[in-house]
Amino acid sequence: MTIPVWRALFFLLGALSGAASWAAEDLDALARALLKSARDLPFPQQWASYQVYAYHTLDREAFQRPYQNAINQLPAAVKRGEGPWLAPMKMTSALNRFLSTPLGEFIYISGCQPHRCGNNVAAIFDPATGKLALLLEKAVGTSGRNPRSWLAGDYTPAMAALLKAVRTAEKRGHDRLPLPFKAQAATAQAVAQINPTSVKSALRAPLAPLPTPQHITTVHQ
Repeated sequence: MTIPVWRALFFLLGALSGAASWAAEDLDALARALLKSARDLPFPQQWASYQVYAYHTLDREAFQRPYQNAINQLPAAVKRGEGPWLAPMKMTSALNRFLSTPLGEFIYISGCQPHRCGNNVAAIFDPATGKLALLLEKAVGTSGRNPRSWLAGDYTPAMAALLKAVRTAEKRGHDRLPLPFKAQAATAQAVAQINPTSVKSALRAPLAPLPTPQHITTVHQ
């Protein structure tokens, strides 16, 4: 018998919601499930003001504090090095995306340091609650492979998993969900390659009640 993806996701969350903490393997499993269930949708009128390039998102007052709070959690050396472009969002950016998932609706923001696109930032923002998960990736060495990364912000485990899922797909050239069928297996396998240092753990945060099943698009300038 085939189990619908959203129902499998529901059971996965139900099994994990009673745990004292989430292991990396748990988040990866949830991220893989979200790769199958999340969808890019047009921005609804309620959140239409977020349909802008990343650097204009700071014009939205509701986004400013969660974003700056996340940056302030980063290690001091990282803030000194990346702050000049990261804090004011002076970056080569993408149009924000609106994501619909069985866990709620979110906005995805991403961009990179001008002339050094090995240094990237991506964020999942919940405009209804003001929660934000921020992923910073910093290139190491000349090849830029295996970048160092940090996860910061005030977020739920589900938001962290969604951020891993969407960023993994984006790094493989897929800027819309759902993924093409041929890309699903390889992208799901690559989720574990994003393994950031969590500077403020949200693993003990309780999961929000699950809404009924319900996305983001990156376009470089």
